[in-house]
Amino acid sequence: MKRVRTREGDKHSEGWAVVGELGAMEFWMFTPLREYGGGGVEAHLSAPRGYKHEHCDILNAPCWHDGTSLWASEHWIPMYQACGEEWVYQELEARYADFMGE
Repeated sequence: MKRVRTREGDKHSEGWAVVGELGAMEFWMFTPLREYGGGGVEAHLSAPRGYKHEHCDILNAPCWHDGTSLWASEHWIPMYQACGEEWVYQELEARYADFMGE
């Protein structure tokens, strides 16, 4: 499992992802939160399921996409603020295993 930072160079958001053989799981949030609010938790899949992206920056290939913004706002952002980046990667790895069936 590879850990990567996403949205680097984007002054309005930042993100984290784990990438494995079946795809990637990403958490991202707008910055600054008080100005933009919210974010998302997204699965990027290499096999058909969900909405198709012709090019996925994380996988550098076409991918299928599924995600939620409500879960990011209610769970991920508060936990990131309380626990930090290592928590994000551990949670992404757990969600990847659950979502991808590993």
